[in-house]
Amino acid sequence: MNFFSIAAGHIHCAQCQAKSKRTQVQYRAPAMPRKLRNNLRSYLMPALHYLLLLTTLLVTTHVPVAAAADPTYSGRELFAKSGDAIIELREVSIPGAIKAGQASGFLVDDSGLVVSNYHAVASHLFEPNLYGLEYVRASGAKGALEVVAVDILNDLALLRAKGLPKAHLSLDIRLPIKGTRGFSFGNPGGIGQSVVEGTFNGLDENSFRDIIHFTGPINGGMSGGPTLLASGSVVGVNVSRMLNDQLISFVVPAAAVKALLDRFKVAPAQTPAKLRAEIAKQLVDYGQRVVDSLMVEKVKSIQLDRFTVPGVMSPRQRCGATIDNSPERFYVLETHECRLASDIYVDDKVSAGGTNYRHQLVRGNGLGAIRLARAQGSRMETLVDQGKAPVKHFTRWSCESSNVELTGMKARLVSCVRGYRQFPGLYDMRFRVASLTSGPSALVSSLAAAGISSADGARIAKHFLASIRYQSID
Repeated sequence: MNFFSIAAGHIHCAQCQAKSKRTQVQYRAPAMPRKLRNNLRSYLMPALHYLLLLTTLLVTTHVPVAAAADPTYSGRELFAKSGDAIIELREVSIPGAIKAGQASGFLVDDSGLVVSNYHAVASHLFEPNLYGLEYVRASGAKGALEVVAVDILNDLALLRAKGLPKAHLSLDIRLPIKGTRGFSFGNPGGIGQSVVEGTFNGLDENSFRDIIHFTGPINGGMSGGPTLLASGSVVGVNVSRMLNDQLISFVVPAAAVKALLDRFKVAPAQTPAKLRAEIAKQLVDYGQRVVDSLMVEKVKSIQLDRFTVPGVMSPRQRCGATIDNSPERFYVLETHECRLASDIYVDDKVSAGGTNYRHQLVRGNGLGAIRLARAQGSRMETLVDQGKAPVKHFTRWSCESSNVELTGMKARLVSCVRGYRQFPGLYDMRFRVASLTSGPSALVSSLAAAGISSADGARIAKHFLASIRYQSID
């Protein structure tokens, strides 16, 4: 096929443009009828004006352009770029400087501020005469660390060091979209700095605090290390993994790190004693939040024979039920239990903020009042265990019992409390109530709350007991 160019009403054949000595061939298009030409002009001229206006707008108006995507790096590249900003954190005995614990951390500015986990420095905070802190770089260089701020709720600690490089990591406080690739750094088992690839899977929906579910193997020793996006920014801090499950790990969001840094700028370095007082305040405030979350006006109730008892009080609670009808018991034991996943680490022997309650219905048709009461009484005997309370952390349990009036029935109430030696004004509390009714069934309900104030303990106990009712047969 010949190549044609069309212009100015003429059609030229490319092969025909060659001039011969004899002839030059030229083809002219036939003239367009005037009426048709005028009609086309009336339609085409407005369109041409519109196109001219649109072209002007495109030239003179700013058209948004998508921002350039963040750079992406492989795990190997991130390891090479970030290595100088990541350290091993060691808890060492005094004297002797023998390693007693090991975790990870990372630099967040060029002044020597290091982020790690609170649980990695807890022994030093409570026993500074027995435990010290030091960092170890990949090169083997060591130096002392000083704790300057803590956030016990999010298991974060801010430390200051001298002799560390200016290199530091930047924070990205945006929550990663589910399925985003991430890289966790740390020193697992003290065998050397490592990088682990995984996937972000949003916030843990059952946790009382914001914590990111990271599908990847965050192992012991990696606590306090950074978890990075492929861009190289820190999106979270390694904190824990779920035991007995594969690759279910958790990361504290970078937003909590930023909040701790901002607070430190307002109230810089504190002594261990002042930090302990700050921890006590944080625990009291947290206990109040936990109790507030359970103080719902309309409790979802459970019906156990003629007893109405509180069921789910919070969407974050995990509840379950069992029935034990073993023949040797001569009665049926039905148990309902709800637990709020709100415990936070204080030290190896202490956790705070946890709450749980349990209802046990004893049914024994033809069992007799005495044997039924004996079966119910056995449920009341193990409210506390004095032998398991670490003396250096807690006072001894103090218990008292009394008869109380609940809705529709009389009941026997046992209340126990113990104090925290390190945190005056903070208590563990246990309550257990047994129905004093006649009939083929009996109820024992228990409530436990850890690390709360006496006022909050009284609030939740009153709310719990007010939700227990008995409907007698007329």
